[in-house]
Parts: sequence; structure tokens; C-alpha cells
Amino acid sequence: MDTAFVSGLSKFRLDPAKHRRDDDFADRMSHMFSTAIIVAFSLVISCRQYIGKPIACWVPTEFTRAQEEYTENVCWVTSTYYLDTSGVNFPVSNADRYRQSIGYYQWVPLVLLIQAFLFNLPRLVWRLFNWQSGIQLSNIMEVAGDVEMIKDPLSRQTSVRYVAKHIEDSLGAQREYRAGCLTNCKHCIARNCCFFWFGKRYGNFLVCLYLICKVLYITNVIGQFFLMNKYLGTNYTFYGLELLRDLAEGREWEESGNFPRITMCDFHIRKMGANMHRHTVQCVLPINMFNEKIYIFLWFWMVLVSVLSISSFIFWIYKSTFRSNRMHFVRKFLKLRSALDPGDKKRSFQFVDDYLRPDGVFIIRLISQNAGELVASEVTEALWLMFKSRPVRHNDSAGRHLELAEKKGGGGGGGGGGGGGGLLSKRKGAGVGGGGGGVGSGNAHPQTQPLN
Repeated sequence: MDTAFVSGLSKFRLDPAKHRRDDDFADRMSHMFSTAIIVAFSLVISCRQYIGKPIACWVPTEFTRAQEEYTENVCWVTSTYYLDTSGVNFPVSNADRYRQSIGYYQWVPLVLLIQAFLFNLPRLVWRLFNWQSGIQLSNIMEVAGDVEMIKDPLSRQTSVRYVAKHIEDSLGAQREYRAGCLTNCKHCIARNCCFFWFGKRYGNFLVCLYLICKVLYITNVIGQFFLMNKYLGTNYTFYGLELLRDLAEGREWEESGNFPRITMCDFHIRKMGANMHRHTVQCVLPINMFNEKIYIFLWFWMVLVSVLSISSFIFWIYKSTFRSNRMHFVRKFLKLRSALDPGDKKRSFQFVDDYLRPDGVFIIRLISQNAGELVASEVTEALWLMFKSRPVRHNDSAGRHLELAEKKGGGGGGGGGGGGGGLLSKRKGAGVGGGGGGVGSGNAHPQTQPLN
């Protein structure tokens, strides 16, 4: 039994490499780390509320123990209000009581869970829609992450080829083979600027979807600042900074009214007949000590997340939108692997524009960020070799023919004369020699096939 237990524990491990890494660090700060931190805070506050004693009230001496418990429960569920007792004469008006009412502390665990869900919402949108591109990003990133750990050259090469082949097949399934002036114009615009035409057939579906999710991350974290101020009922524009300033200046909660520890509570008890007796008691809320520290931390945490999210969005806009950046990125890896020949400049442009397209470059960039530049360069080289090994002429994404390699024809000399130039056969690529009837083997490429 002990052996089975130890074996089970050995299989349970928190390995970051096993997580889906089809995003970047800024995204994970939101949907992974922020969610985990907020859920942990929610559990701490829930335990303090439902296991401990979140409120204690000073009741009249004639109250029994049962009446004291009743008073505390009523004050907990019906909210309390804060008044600066040093400068207030009782009784105060109902309007003042209502204006100073504090009703957020009962709902802190639930609100924290809602905040955690909102931090995870853009991730759910990304997972829900990225599979519609036909590209299994999770599988690609998982295998690419495993490649980083493989030391055996043969196994590593096999895994790299698997990743490259999967990318090639997925990108090929997206292509549009219709020809026409309008189609060609749309593809040209989509290639140079991702946002005017958005779709799988234009090769920019993943890029645009990812940037939309980036906007959702930014919208979420900025919206949570307003949600926090509204929920806590503060007039502070920069809540965390101004709360720290209060503490630094010695302005405690007694003056500011933020997360008050001591509050007032009104409740009514019906006596014999129709008489209603109102009682006003003073209560202490130790739970607000935890709430104050939690929300100060969350405010500064959200500042960090917002800065990272905005910076990441600007980075991806700059790197993914402009064609020159995509060219430089891919050619950098090809040069790193010494895969570019002196005459390959034009072909490398065709490789990026018509073979990889924005989505293909986006996948390589994700591999670079999550599995390392070495793995990304190996995958890029494998895709480049697949591209170069294709037939002489191909259909690109808009249905146009691209000349990707020079024709090579050979002719056999026959009889008493010189051999003629080989003609490209449509089936076998054999060269048919001229001259005295001799037939020579030509070094021609096979039949033209569409680019997958």
C-alpha cells in the first residue's frame, strides 16, 4: 500500500513544461498566476469567515448568550456602517447611516472568485476559437517543448520534423486556391497588414485572434481597477497609492474610513404586541484587516499585470503586423542554421510571404518564446527544406504560380549529332533528346503541384 502511494505521488508533479504554452509570459501572468493568487486569497477569507468568527459586537449586559449570537449574525448579514465616533453625536440621521453603510465584507470571497474568472476569460476565448484555424497549437507547443529536452540527435531530428510537418499540413489546409484580381488584392493587403482582411484563407487568423485576446487581457485588468473602486466604495482614483500614502502619513482607518475595524450596527427586535425596539451596537470586524492587505497587494499586482499586458500587446503588434519584421525574424533563424545560400534571398521572401504567411511566422515566434530559439531555428530550417524540396512551380495562397526553382533539362546525344535540350515531361520528368533520334535522361522536376 505504501509503495502504491509513493508511486502515485511520483506521478503527480507540477511541471511547467506540461502546461499548454500557446501564449506568452504576460498572458500567463493574467490567466495563470493572477487566477491562482486570487483564488488562494478567496480561500483564506472564506476560512476566516466560515470557520472563525468574522464579527464580534458589544451588546447590552442584559442580553443572553443567544441574543448576543443573534445580534452578531444580524449585523453580519445586514451590513454595518462606519461613523467617526470622536466627532459624532448620537443619534444620527438615517441618511448618514445609509451613506456610511459598509456592505462589501460579506461578499469578498465571491467577488474574488469573480475577479479570478475575469482574469481567465480571455484565455477561454483563445482556447475556444484558436482550434478553428485548423492548427493544433497545443500539440505543436507540447512537442516543441519536449524537443528542448531531447539529447539524442536522431530522436530530436524526428521530433523537429514532426513539428514542421504538422505546421506545413495545417497551413496548407488553410489555403485558398481561387484566382482573380479581387482575391489577389485581398491576399496582398492581408500579407502586408493583418487587420484589413481577417480569416484563415488569408493566413492571419491566429495572429488577429491572438491580438484580440491581448486587447481582452488589457480591458480586463483596467476594468478591474474600476470594479475595485466601485465595490469598495472609495473615492480614490489610485486606490493602492493613496491608501499607502494614508498609512505613511499616519492616517489610519479611523480617519479615512477605509476597511474600518470598528463599525456600528442597527437592528430591531419586536417585543410584546406591536412594539419595535431599535438597538444600536458597536461591532469589531477583524476580517477587514485581511481585506485591506489583500486589496493593497491586488492593486499593485494588477498594476504590474497591466504594464506587462500593454507592453506585450505593443510587442506583438509591432512584430506581427509589419512584413519586414516577419522577414527579419525568419531569415535570422535560417542564417543561424546556415541554411541560406547566396542566391536564396528571393526564395526566402516567397517562403515567408506565401508559404508560412503571418500565422506560420506567429507559430515559430511562439515556439521561440516557449521552447527557445534553438528549437525554433531547427523547426524553421525543417520548414525551409520542405519548401525548397517542392516542385518547380507552385500555387501560392492566392492561386498564382510562383517560380521557385530553375528548370533543369538534360538531353542525350544520339547517332551522329549533338543532343537537344530536355523538355519537361508532365508525368515522369524524362528528357527527350533531339538530334539523331537519341533519347537521354533529363534532370527535370516532376509535375507541378499546388502548394499545400
